[in-house]
Amino acid sequence: MAKVEIDEAEFVRLQGLNNFAHKMLTDPEAGKLLEKAAKIVDPNTKTPRLDAAERAAAPVKSVQEEIAALRKEMTERDEKAQRDATLNALQAQRDEGISALRRQGWTDAGIKAVEAIMEQKGILDPLDAAAIHEKHHPPQNVAMPGSSGGWNFMEGITADDSDADLKKLIETKGEIDSVTDHIARKALNEVRQSQPRR
Repeated sequence: MAKVEIDEAEFVRLQGLNNFAHKMLTDPEAGKLLEKAAKIVDPNTKTPRLDAAERAAAPVKSVQEEIAALRKEMTERDEKAQRDATLNALQAQRDEGISALRRQGWTDAGIKAVEAIMEQKGILDPLDAAAIHEKHHPPQNVAMPGSSGGWNFMEGITADDSDADLKKLIETKGEIDSVTDHIARKALNEVRQSQPRR
């Protein structure tokens, strides 16, 4: 090997560089970083500290991955449960609304019309859709039975004299059409007012 002579300043500089490199290699964290840098420059460089750190971290990394997978599964399960609860609540609201409409006397055709409105307008509550349906399809006024007389017989009978109507009916033995017509009109009005509009 050839002998190389250097001056004292160069020797001191090289000695300082050697000491600095030695300090870096003996420090655990700096040594890993130095091995990482060496691996970037030369992929074939041996990295015993990095390899040992990876082996030591492997079980922890495995546990961390399992915990992350469990968290993801729990989050998905909670989201699904919340979604299912919302869907069940909406279905219950729909079923209760349809049942309420049936109790009010709605026909199957009327309920189908309400369901069509719900779908078209994105309405969740059948009662709200029924209100829209009733607004757009008011009930037709049924013609009242007429009287056989040519005079205005209604002026003599008021709305709150039902006892008087019955007395007149008994007195006339049902032979005066104006009294029977008036009683029939009142009965029809009462029935119509007690029924919901469709």
